[in-house]
This record gives sequence, structure tokens and C-alpha cells, in this order.
Amino acid sequence: MIGIILAILKWIGIFILAVFGLTLVLLLILLLVPIRYRVQGARTPGDGILTAEGKVSWLASILAVTFVYDQEFCWKIRIFGIPLKNKKEDAVQDDSEELTEEEAVRIAELQAELEAEEDGHDQFGSERRDKVFTENVSIQNDPVLAATDVSGKSEGDDREASGKSKGSLKEKLSELWHKIHDVIVGIPKKVEEIREKIASWKQQADTWTAFVKSDEVKLLISTSWKQIRRILKHLLPTSLRIRGNYGFADPAMTGKVTGFIYALPPRYQKGIQLQPHFQEECLDGDVALKGRIRLGSLLWPLLIIVVKPCTWKVYKKFKAITKKSGSTGDKIKNDQKRSA
Repeated sequence: MIGIILAILKWIGIFILAVFGLTLVLLLILLLVPIRYRVQGARTPGDGILTAEGKVSWLASILAVTFVYDQEFCWKIRIFGIPLKNKKEDAVQDDSEELTEEEAVRIAELQAELEAEEDGHDQFGSERRDKVFTENVSIQNDPVLAATDVSGKSEGDDREASGKSKGSLKEKLSELWHKIHDVIVGIPKKVEEIREKIASWKQQADTWTAFVKSDEVKLLISTSWKQIRRILKHLLPTSLRIRGNYGFADPAMTGKVTGFIYALPPRYQKGIQLQPHFQEECLDGDVALKGRIRLGSLLWPLLIIVVKPCTWKVYKKFKAITKKSGSTGDKIKNDQKRSA
């Protein structure tokens, strides 16, 4: 019996170790295997037609995304060489779909119903117009009815309506006067509320200014800049090749671009072969770049920044300021509600 229990525990331990080892291997593959990308593009002189193609792959192209731009953009996703998504083919397929026979019959029935409803409305409108015309003729021929308008209102009704309108006008003027009075009385309160808001905003601005200028924030920026530079350097392409001609309508802009090109790192200047034109406007040539992005190379500098003591000090101070600002805003709102 003990031997069976030990054998079961042995196999459970082997299974746990196998799962742990497999998870560790997958995690290392995810962190260390880079995502590679390459892009090529060209712009022909004269007509200015732009073409481009590129590929993003991971783990020896087990997962790959390719795209092509030539008058229109299309892309594909492949896993183990099997295409999963083709945007252009899907669009063509959606456009080539036709209506089924049942849908066509249903659309025809709906059109017939709409036409019948329009005919019914036209007939009803003509009958109503004839009835109103007949009533108007009878009213003009009868002197008693002539004293009464088409809506059935007599002169007495008009006098009563005018009296009501005078009363309603008096009520409206009284209501308007009360509103103006309330606005005048409430002006000091509004001024006080605005003054309190301005004081609160000034206090918050002073607090955040002191926070940005604090020694903890300066130390965090100075110690984190090195890691940020490592991240930016890793994101840049490993190789870059640009050949062509460029020129702008303003020669000064052409000179600025030329100065920027010569300010690039030496490893990029080797692949740049651009000819500036100061007397004409042009832009043509071809571009080719490639690089890789490793997830571990991005997470490691971020982890170094996170574990620094100054980072946590800045976070605690930031949290305290935001909490204080939120409580101050809630207090102002509660005071306004109580005063209202």
C-alpha cells in the first residue's frame, strides 16, 4: 500500500515538474526570441507612385504577418505557413455576394407595401381637402356661421381668450421678475464659489509644481534616463538604407533636413545616399530597413526602473497628492450642495 502511494506521489511530482519546465521554456522563448521586421518601399520619380511591402515574423516565421501596398493595401497572417487571414480576398468575397431568391421576393413585397401606403395617404388627403372646401363655402353663405371662425370660436370666445392672455401675461411678468430677483440675490454666493474654486485650483497647481520640482522626481528622472535610452536604442532598426533625391519649395527646409540627416548616428549615415536639390521640389527613391524587438530587452529596463527606491517614493507621494486633491474637490461639492 505504501509503495502504491509513493508511486502516485512520484508521478504527480513528475507531472508538476514537467508542467513547470514547459512553462519556463515557453516563457524564455517569449522573452528571448525576437520579433523580426523588415520593410521596403519606393517612390518613383515623375508620377510619384508609392509601393511598399514588409514582413513581421516570430520564431523562425512560425507566426508571420506580411503586407503589400500597391495602389491598395492588403495583408496576410500565417501560422506554420497556413494563411489565416487575407484582407483583400475577404473584401472581394464580401463584394461578390448576391441576394438570394427569398431576399429578392421579400424586398419586392416591401416595395409594394410602401407604394400602397403612399396611394392611401394621397386619397385620404384629397378627401380631407374636399371636406374643408365644402365647409368653408357653407360658412360664407350663412351669416350666423360667418360670425364664427373655421375652428368653431365665436366673438365671446375671443374676448374670453384675450382676458386669459392678459392674465397669463401678468403671471409671466411676475415669474420673470422673481427669476431676476433670485439671480441678483444669488450673485454674492456665485462670486464666493468662484473665488473658492480659483483658490483651490491655485493650491493644486502649487502642489503639483512642488511635486515636479522635488528631489525624488529629479532623482527618478536622472536614474531612469539610462534605461529609457536602452529601450529607445533597442526599438530602432538595426540596418537602414535610403537612396534617392529630395527637395522642398523652401530651400531653408531642404537645408534643415540635410542637417538632420548628417546629425544621425554614423551607423545610419553609411546606408543613407540622398541627394538634396535646393532649386527644385522633388521626392523619390527607395527605402529598406529591418530590425528586431525582443520582449525581454524591453521588460528588463522597465523592471530596473520599478525596483528603484526612488520610484516607490515618487509613487507614494503622487498617490497622496491625488487623494488630497480628490478629498478637496469632494469637500467643495458638498459645501455647494449644503448652501443650495
